[in-house]
Amino acid sequence: MASRRRRRQCHPSGILDVWELRRALSDLNAKEKHAESIWRQVVQRGRSLSEVSADEKLPRRVRTMLISHFQSCTSRVVQYRPNEEASSGGKLEVELFDGERVETVLIIHQDDRPTNGPRRRSTVCVSSQVGCKMGCRFCATGTMGLQAHLSAGEIAEQLLHAREFCPPDAPLRNVVFMGMGEPLDNYEHVLGALQVMSSQNAFALTLRNITVSTVGVPGMIQKLGHDCPEVNLAVSLHAPTQELRKRIVPSAGAFPIGDLMQEIDEYAERTNRKVMLEYILIDGVNAHVSVAHDLGQLCTGRRVSVNLIPYNRTEIGEAQGYRTPTEATCRLFQSTVLEYLDHEGKKVYTTLRRSSAKGRSVDGACGQLVLKKLPEAGAQESKAGVPDIEDLGGAPPAKPRQRGRVLRSRRPGEGLAGAPTVEALLPPGLQRHKWTFALAVGVGAVALLVKLLL
Repeated sequence: MASRRRRRQCHPSGILDVWELRRALSDLNAKEKHAESIWRQVVQRGRSLSEVSADEKLPRRVRTMLISHFQSCTSRVVQYRPNEEASSGGKLEVELFDGERVETVLIIHQDDRPTNGPRRRSTVCVSSQVGCKMGCRFCATGTMGLQAHLSAGEIAEQLLHAREFCPPDAPLRNVVFMGMGEPLDNYEHVLGALQVMSSQNAFALTLRNITVSTVGVPGMIQKLGHDCPEVNLAVSLHAPTQELRKRIVPSAGAFPIGDLMQEIDEYAERTNRKVMLEYILIDGVNAHVSVAHDLGQLCTGRRVSVNLIPYNRTEIGEAQGYRTPTEATCRLFQSTVLEYLDHEGKKVYTTLRRSSAKGRSVDGACGQLVLKKLPEAGAQESKAGVPDIEDLGGAPPAKPRQRGRVLRSRRPGEGLAGAPTVEALLPPGLQRHKWTFALAVGVGAVALLVKLLL
């Protein structure tokens, strides 16, 4: 499908858009550190921008700018579908400010070897583009073409939405850029989102718990290694030879596998980190034992690991005649690669992914993300909304009121069930005293009730 990418500009901008916020502060000759202060109040403390703008610790010009140029969140969840095994996560459909939509996947893991942390943790699989232009033959997202790049704020907002569905005992700990889009084709905004995600005053994630996945964009792996060496890198390889890879990943024609592996080697050398090679196993295409030997030879002496993923059914894959290999075929492929040695003289670390099966029930597994009309069962719409960022804060997230409901963000100044908030009822000059006003009203109401009863 041909791409129809267009220029997008959201106004007011999202407060998590690091580039827009820093530009606005720079235009005011205000210190960049104010961005961190604002994120801390909005993301971690759950304060609204109107509350933040009343904070006299911020310069007056910054407070005025927040109200006129920014909003807490520019996107909203229009649908959440839990997996058949609901405790394992689900898929969110997120609508952006201009009506474009992306999908975000929540994956809840059981940690069998906890140390000091909780026994469960949550991973969020985020999208970086609407659609994708790489056109991988097994991937449903590629059928959309490239529709739009997401801003840094729109990428980061996916964590806010996913956090709402994380169980209290499974905190958000990991992020993978394995949703819709090619992250390194939207590099600057992905880099900005990484800064917000890892900021101690926002999501406070360690970069070592964030993975950026790419099919390979010439020169960009090296750039990522220079700009953000602590982040994990995963490369969607899918074939050990150029000829076979071009059949599965058409964009490989512009990036020969020899050049790709050279960038991977340089990245691993610079960062002293292993690079994960992702490999979709497609029966009769790239899952034969002879191909496993080719992959093992390609990995020999390199600082890499291999993640084997049995093909998940998609319409585009079915059109290619692709099939999921048997368990025996997958195991044989894995054991063959394990015969080869890495840079340390150890067996090439090779895993066979199982978690993706949990997402197949909602088309949320690897390669299955594409926007289409979802079944009505268990995913009906609702007039209620996902609480906006002001309602999230650092408190344990509330459970959705009903599985599969479509939720709507509150409008500014609106409370639960659409009722106006105390702040919205007060004149602007008295809004900073809203809690005093609320307390006075409450005490008066109690006194009246006691008088009536007596």
